[in-house]
Amino acid sequence: MSYRIIFTGEIRGSVERRYAIAALGREFGLGFSQIKGLLTGAKSQIKATEDRREACQLMKKFWEAGWHTQLCLGDQLIHCTEKSSNCGDPPLPPALEFLESTDGTVSIGIPAGWQGFDNLNREAVIQAGSSELSRYLIVLKQDRSLLPHDLSIEHFGKAQIHQCLTRVENGVIISGPEPLISNSQNGHIYEMSAEVVKTPVRYLVTFFQSPDSFYSVFLWSSLENFEKSRSEFLHIFATFKLVTSMGSCDSTAVPM
Repeated sequence: MSYRIIFTGEIRGSVERRYAIAALGREFGLGFSQIKGLLTGAKSQIKATEDRREACQLMKKFWEAGWHTQLCLGDQLIHCTEKSSNCGDPPLPPALEFLESTDGTVSIGIPAGWQGFDNLNREAVIQAGSSELSRYLIVLKQDRSLLPHDLSIEHFGKAQIHQCLTRVENGVIISGPEPLISNSQNGHIYEMSAEVVKTPVRYLVTFFQSPDSFYSVFLWSSLENFEKSRSEFLHIFATFKLVTSMGSCDSTAVPM
């Protein structure tokens, strides 16, 4: 699955149009006809790459040149610089570093500044978060050989989410299941709410599968901060991937 960078044709509010147009030639080596075609056409795909770092660096370069872009994973929009900046969120995609599971089967990107934990869930194969921001992640693994052989990811996710509701206080499904794409496969995402020590909490939960296992990925924050966490959480889900024997999930970070 490739990351796609989309040129929206929208200029950042604080940038003069003349400067932004000149930057397309100066920074990207585009000729007059190429610039004209870019500005007069519909949203244009600039590049497709499987390297998230490369995609984010290119978005940063367009941002510095004065232009808004979008980042898609396949056909799924996962970041829009215009929307993020208008909402007061960091305009560029967050810097992420890959964290591998304790059993070495999967990895997932976590934001710079997050740290690993060992006390969020004793069954988790990945635990991480930021105490300062009150944002947390756990990844749970279920061996498929212990389950009915014809159990689908849809039915597994539905059973797991309802089991979660019985274990939390005032648990409610807000939405889902909805399709969600990661680097390596399709998943199913739910949004749910609960209370933890009388504090309202909101979760995004996604279920993935491999030939041998089902994976449940939980991300949560306080309800008060959830909407500001949502974009970051979707970026984290999008990085989930299986670790191959060739070690294709080497750590990487995307500079802001």
